[in-house]
Amino acid sequence: MDHMVDLRFGVLGPLEVRRDGTPVDVPSGRRRAVLACLLTRVGRPVPADALVEAAWAGELPADPRSALRTVLSRLRAVLGTGVIRADATGYILDVPAETVDAHRFECLSRRAEQTPQDAARLLDDALALWRGPAYAEFADRGFAEFEAQSLDRMRRDALEARASAALAAGDPRAAAARLESLLAEQPFREYAVELLLTALYAMGDHTGALARFREYRARLAAELGLDPAPALRELESRILAHDLARPPRRHRPAPDTPPWVDTSTAFVGRDSTLAELVDAVADCRLVTVTGVGGVGKTRAVAEAVPLLAERLGTPVTVVQLAPVPADRVDAAAAEALGLHRSPGSARTAVIEHLRVSPGVLVLDNCEHVRAEAAALAGAVATRCPSARVLATSRHRLGTPSERLVPLEPLPTPDALADPDRMDLAASVRVLTDRVRRLRSSFGVTRDNVAVAADICRRLDGLPLALELAASRIAVLGLEPVRDRLAAEDLTLLDGHGPGNLHAVIDWSYRLLTPAQRDLLALLAVFPADFDPDAVAGLTAACPRWERPVTGDLGALVESSLLATHPADRDVRYRMLAVVRAFAAARLRDTGGETAAKRAYVRWVRRWTERAAADCAGPASVEAFARLRHRRADIQQALRWAVDAADTTDAARLAAAVQLCQHWQPGSETFDLTARLAERCPESALAVAAGACAVTHAGDTARGRALAEAALTSATTPHERYLAHLALGIAAMYRGDHDESARCWRAITGMNDIAPAYRASAHSSLSLTSCYRGDLAAARREAEIGVLGAETAGATAVHAFALYALGEAETGDRKTELLAAAAQKAELVGAAHVGQVARVARLAALVRAGRHDEAVDLLTPLLDGTRRAGTWPQLWTTMRIFAELLAARDHPHEAALLLTGADAADTAPPPTGTDIARYAALTKTLHARLGEETVTGIASLSRDIPPSQLAERARAMATHLLPTH
Repeated sequence: MDHMVDLRFGVLGPLEVRRDGTPVDVPSGRRRAVLACLLTRVGRPVPADALVEAAWAGELPADPRSALRTVLSRLRAVLGTGVIRADATGYILDVPAETVDAHRFECLSRRAEQTPQDAARLLDDALALWRGPAYAEFADRGFAEFEAQSLDRMRRDALEARASAALAAGDPRAAAARLESLLAEQPFREYAVELLLTALYAMGDHTGALARFREYRARLAAELGLDPAPALRELESRILAHDLARPPRRHRPAPDTPPWVDTSTAFVGRDSTLAELVDAVADCRLVTVTGVGGVGKTRAVAEAVPLLAERLGTPVTVVQLAPVPADRVDAAAAEALGLHRSPGSARTAVIEHLRVSPGVLVLDNCEHVRAEAAALAGAVATRCPSARVLATSRHRLGTPSERLVPLEPLPTPDALADPDRMDLAASVRVLTDRVRRLRSSFGVTRDNVAVAADICRRLDGLPLALELAASRIAVLGLEPVRDRLAAEDLTLLDGHGPGNLHAVIDWSYRLLTPAQRDLLALLAVFPADFDPDAVAGLTAACPRWERPVTGDLGALVESSLLATHPADRDVRYRMLAVVRAFAAARLRDTGGETAAKRAYVRWVRRWTERAAADCAGPASVEAFARLRHRRADIQQALRWAVDAADTTDAARLAAAVQLCQHWQPGSETFDLTARLAERCPESALAVAAGACAVTHAGDTARGRALAEAALTSATTPHERYLAHLALGIAAMYRGDHDESARCWRAITGMNDIAPAYRASAHSSLSLTSCYRGDLAAARREAEIGVLGAETAGATAVHAFALYALGEAETGDRKTELLAAAAQKAELVGAAHVGQVARVARLAALVRAGRHDEAVDLLTPLLDGTRRAGTWPQLWTTMRIFAELLAARDHPHEAALLLTGADAADTAPPPTGTDIARYAALTKTLHARLGEETVTGIASLSRDIPPSQLAERARAMATHLLPTH
């Protein structure tokens, strides 16, 4: 085929092909069906058997393969000879993805989400590609059904997003028209109903909004037997109260906001700004505090946080972006919210969470990731109407409907002002407070106030500059500092206003000793807070660094170049973003950056290897606590090692993380470990670690391939152990219990690994026996696992062993063991073990008829699994909840949860006795409700985002099943 020909394919409606803009006739029948099947997987092989099924739909010819080749030959004659090619696994439609309208639609929709300011135009372009239902004539055929349904759902999502964009642009009438059209087609789209009510309210039609809600509620009850979602019921209450602008109050306990800024010092001169900021966040979905570096943006927001939590009644979550690279903004927000998801779904996770659990999301220090922060903030503001985003940045984010709260430097007294009033100026009061914290005898008097005022003017009233100067005044006095400032002409004003803060930091830097300067530059490698032990470990990893650092650390704190805040029983240090940038620049300028990064990687690798050993023994509780504190260090060190192609340290670090049994390192660490395995196929340790990482992330096929490759070249016990571990988990996820058992037995026979690893393998072998229905064998293996864990003293391994033994038992002993497993897992921080133990206990309570106890367990379990992003456990919980609802005479709600779990691609299929149990429950619900009602409920459940379905389940647990 001539590749200069412009060949285009359309599946967003009846199948069409165009060559250079001219329609190409693809005859109906087998050629058209085969082309449609190939288009469902453009650029990827489609097995010959799948194409045969598409062409003949079960009525096979005598020689299917020969007949298929004939159809393909005729199709090539229509499209061109090079368009369809064969490989060992099937046939490929070898055209660029962008030649298919479905791909262009998805790209435009994704760009609209990432650039809210252009969302309306991009969504209009995306929706204009549609000519009818996706894969119109093939939408009910097996090969296209899933893709067609997925595309149709995306179209409806895009229609809602377009209406939301119209609302954000102040055009509620246009939004309402679009939504009425969508709801005529899909009357139970709850987000569309929510947007329509909001649009009607914005148009001033409050009565119409309430009437539409009542109409929706009545139809939902009549046709599907369900109540509206909690968010819709709350929206009705706010419309009744004429209070739609205010975010809804949530009375759910909110996590404490971390003390990321020291607010113990005096906060003066900002009362009016603070009041304006709180009012702005209450009234607007997106507020950005702007100002130059060092003006106090972060401090102002930190002061506002408790006021916002009190006024809005919602949790406030802080995302510290200073150490975060651009491609990790969404993931950082997800992690701050406690949502552990893969990076590709991080923004979706954030939006789904804030849609159902509104709060204030603080994005601090956005300037270096402004485009990415703006995309996230805009998406939340557009799609989460009850949430609020509060950002700090030196420049506005540039998103629609953004409200700015500019922060100016503190007022300074005029040189000709009355000396008796100079000390009332905010800048002088801040300077005085900061000096007194270091030298309590200091005071501003009529004799020295003019000097203090002069210092404040020379520093333009910039709070951070005042703090740095205060550290020197405490030692040298006012006049010597004023004289040095005058001699060095440290004026912060430039042509664009105050901003050259680096000059003041440099001044403080040059007053340090050479050792203190070296230490400050070295500390810039830490991505977040750090403690004295971390500093000692890092300097010990640096060649030729022999001097103690305790005194130098104290000097940096006294110079205000480091801040401290308490953490548990220890002290932790932090650098302000502007100081970190300055110190990092000094590290680069002195040529020490590469050596510092290598030392940092070595320190993290050595520390993590020690933590892995401790996790397998009596010090496991303390090791888990240290791992939680240093998660950011592990991620950064692994990223640097992978980027620098430091295979040895990278492989050892990645393996050490995987050897910390039952600890969850986060999605970025999994991604980096997988990337390392691809880059270093010659390293069995790297490949084995990568196999574990991708398997834990859910890609069992890739995990199996990597594990098998590692096993063929493994020479050390840890390489063999990690490879068998990945193979065993992958087989268990696939439901291949024979293969899984072989892997666990291989590990139990390895006498050259830690006993705790063998104990875990016995526990896993017990679970495999449970799935086969052999409870006697399961008990034997679980008891060996418990004994091994107790002997090793590994708390997380012991919790897992108790869980396995609980699964193998029956009656009261089962629930007691599972409760003990969850409690022990919580003690050490092994969240995943705790979750699976609680899910298993929930199932045991429901099936034993202990419903009140089950209800008590439901709400925290739904909250915990949703926040952690452990969707297999969440869907399993909802299936069990469906059993409970059916038993308590709530069949409609049971059908909603059961059909939602059955349709979810992240839900594990039932195994063992659960297969027959849920088949029987489905049959019962169909008989009780009727085919039409269950079909309607299933359609609704497919359209509800997973987090919102989980929120519905939570509401059901609260309102439908009160305990006694």
